[in-house]
Amino acid sequence: MQQDQQDRQIACLDKMSNESQDLEKKCIATKSRIDEFKRKQQELAHRVLKVMVSQEVQRKMGLGIQSEEERLKVSLEELVGEIESQTRGKMNELLANIKSVQTNPNSNNNNNQYSQHDVMQPQIDEPLSEELTQLLTEQQKGIAGLMKILREDMKALEGIQKACSISNL
Repeated sequence: MQQDQQDRQIACLDKMSNESQDLEKKCIATKSRIDEFKRKQQELAHRVLKVMVSQEVQRKMGLGIQSEEERLKVSLEELVGEIESQTRGKMNELLANIKSVQTNPNSNNNNNQYSQHDVMQPQIDEPLSEELTQLLTEQQKGIAGLMKILREDMKALEGIQKACSISNL
């Protein structure tokens, strides 16, 4: 009698375990389908946005540039100019420092205001150095991406401006 009851309980536990595994598989499949639907929804939203942009360009084809668009263009040009000047300035400074170190790696001339021994060089441990390198790389990629977007926006604005000037003729 106890053996029969134990066998039924084991059978019931096995059945529940199988059902649990089936539910877990269904849950994973459902999550993957949800992710797929989210991706498809994003693609469709992007396509709709492209259609809306092209429709808006067609609608405004015969109109002149509005003051709001002109302000946007000016602000984008200012941002591009500011970013380019900052990055050029930093790059020129780095290049000058690199060239000076390359040309005078071990010089102890009296012409130099400070000798290498006078300059304190911070000691950075390896993990911190790697983290700083990664952070600077990410910032550089972000700035490059921003510059690319701004250039694309400027080209698009120039195209709109040309289209508007052609349609006004």
